[in-house]
Amino acid sequence: SSNEPKDHAVVEVDFDDIRGCEEITPWWLQDWREIPLNNMFADDSIWLTKLLLTEENYVEPYNFEGYFHFEAGGQDVNKIRVYYMRWTTASSLKELNSKQGV
Repeated sequence: SSNEPKDHAVVEVDFDDIRGCEEITPWWLQDWREIPLNNMFADDSIWLTKLLLTEENYVEPYNFEGYFHFEAGGQDVNKIRVYYMRWTTASSLKELNSKQGV
């Protein structure tokens, strides 16, 4: 029913509404593997490729959380000092919660 809690969200994009900004000019690629990751922030090559691979091999809804800490120097350095990422599916969360007695 519509009153049941949702454990994931669906994002819909109207591709006609996509616009660029000072930092980025969007364009379409035939294959996501053509994304110029070497021209992007260092963390993009980690989380974005994982996200796109997961979407390509979609089995069930998933969530991910994480953080990236960069070396001092910002964009000039663009080097990750440390990061954490956790990817979970609904079934893996249920299994983890049952083991923890939640």
